[in-house]
Amino acid sequence: MKKLYFENNDCEFCFPEAYFQDLMKENGLYEIEVLKAEKYKIDDIFWCKEFQAIGEIKLDQCGRECKSYSPRNGKSGACKHYSKTLYKPG
Repeated sequence: MKKLYFENNDCEFCFPEAYFQDLMKENGLYEIEVLKAEKYKIDDIFWCKEFQAIGEIKLDQCGRECKSYSPRNGKSGACKHYSKTLYKPG
């Protein structure tokens, strides 16, 4: 798994190192300070990789009713876009 980083404490999304390397090249910078992303989990909350959004398991927001639902095993069950892992700035 690639290490992920946040640009600052207020960012909602984290990115791999390559993203920040490109950002520095585009802006003519030699270095920037970033925050390492730390994994954490919250009960009944999940992250949808497809829509880049948080969902609630209790509301059954992930499943066959979703137009992007794609089971990991190709038949049924958990969607390949579903993740219980969330990240926060470390």
